[in-house]
Amino acid sequence: MPCSPGRDSRSDPGGACGAGVWVRPPAAAGGGALTERAGALAEWCQGFLYGIGLAGPLDPETLSREAREALNDLAEITHIDLDAPGGDDEEQEQEEQALTEIVEFVRAAVLLLREELIHDRQ
Repeated sequence: MPCSPGRDSRSDPGGACGAGVWVRPPAAAGGGALTERAGALAEWCQGFLYGIGLAGPLDPETLSREAREALNDLAEITHIDLDAPGGDDEEQEQEEQALTEIVEFVRAAVLLLREELIHDRQ
């Protein structure tokens, strides 16, 4: 769903609007096995970082420490271990919770980077 003039990340907390594009990481809950959803998140992060690279040169020194850490963390998420064996129900529950927390982190990181990158381009 594209952004409209009155729509921004504050009116759309599940995604980030900017430059006419609406960005939303894949949801942690829902269809598919845990490894499929984790893989989708890793691929999404890879695509997001690729898009930042396509936008033009980025001097990390112009970003806040938090934004630089967010970029590094998103890069680390692209290397998520999808071959880790499942476990009992308790381990599965912990892994589901961890994925949910990672998705929430990714959403917050995207919003932080959006604010900083838009500010830098103005």
